[in-house]
Amino acid sequence: MHTAQVIQVYSFTVIVAAGVRILAQGFYAIQNTWFPAVAGAVALVSHIVFAIALTNAFGLNGLAAASLCSATVNLLMLGTAYNSWV
Repeated sequence: MHTAQVIQVYSFTVIVAAGVRILAQGFYAIQNTWFPAVAGAVALVSHIVFAIALTNAFGLNGLAAASLCSATVNLLMLGTAYNSWV
């Protein structure tokens, strides 16, 4: 049962990761490679924080949720900046 729950959480992560990939390409098209890198670094640090908090609370499902949360942070940073730069 745990595997099915983790896959359910990761199914949403795949959708968010696809959005990150699409938005990052817009920045690369205007020769801005540093902002996607900064957004990725912030998402990495946020993943560490989310992983600690959510794994303690929900176990393995929390770790999958931490991936979703950090990918969402990355998507929100890219989406916000995309409106003003691209």
